[in-house]
Amino acid sequence: MTQIPTLDRLLAQFSLKHIGIGALSGLIFALLLIATLPKLYRAEMTIAPAERSLGIELGSALQNGQTAAVQFLMQRLGSAASTDFTAFQSRLKTGEVAKQVMNDPALLHGLFYKKWDKKGKKWRRGRTPDIATIREEIQKKIILRPVGTTNLKTVAYHHPDPVFATRFLNALFKKTDTVMKAQMQQRAITRIAYLQQQLKQPQTRDQEVALVAMLKEQEHLKMISAIDIPYAAIMLEAPIASAKPVSPKGSILALTFIIIGASAGHAIHRFKIKYSL
Repeated sequence: MTQIPTLDRLLAQFSLKHIGIGALSGLIFALLLIATLPKLYRAEMTIAPAERSLGIELGSALQNGQTAAVQFLMQRLGSAASTDFTAFQSRLKTGEVAKQVMNDPALLHGLFYKKWDKKGKKWRRGRTPDIATIREEIQKKIILRPVGTTNLKTVAYHHPDPVFATRFLNALFKKTDTVMKAQMQQRAITRIAYLQQQLKQPQTRDQEVALVAMLKEQEHLKMISAIDIPYAAIMLEAPIASAKPVSPKGSILALTFIIIGASAGHAIHRFKIKYSL
């Protein structure tokens, strides 16, 4: 005997039909999206505070003089590396570094790869990105994360070209260091002039020892700014790119749109029942 389908069974089958169509539509849309979106590689480097030498003269001044002024200076310089490292992280995304990037056409074209026409060798909208636009792009694309509970930081950047991604991080590190060195050099020159002027005035023995120690330290910082060694941060691990694209994540994207499509199919089914369509 043939079983006559009940209304509940028919509605259930009809609901599954809508859900299945919605899920399939979601999958198709996800596959099209995955095929269209650029495949991004992740480049990453690890940075750490640069070691700060306090100078032989300053150390001997502390041992011989033991003055409160020199002790204070030693404590201040001891925390300087940490402070400069924090400043370095902030400088990575400032307009000063953006200006350095703007003056390097290869970096600028790679950073704005969507707007740069390689074949025509021109900007698609006919306008070169300004410093504010470059800074915003760097702020948006550069990701800084702590390494566990240490003071180390990872700097990450995503780009369709893994070679450019590593090159950009390396250049960003060097340009940030260059900016900080230039500023440090200017400050050191100003302080040296001031300390030299103070030493020409009558001073107590303790004051003279402290001033000489500070003067030698500023001369030491001025020397550091003139040689090719990192000032505020060191590259603990050089930039390296992922072997495969990390974005878009196909499985997550497909599952998300399947769920959205199935939910939409069910909603359409409920809507039709409610309004008897």
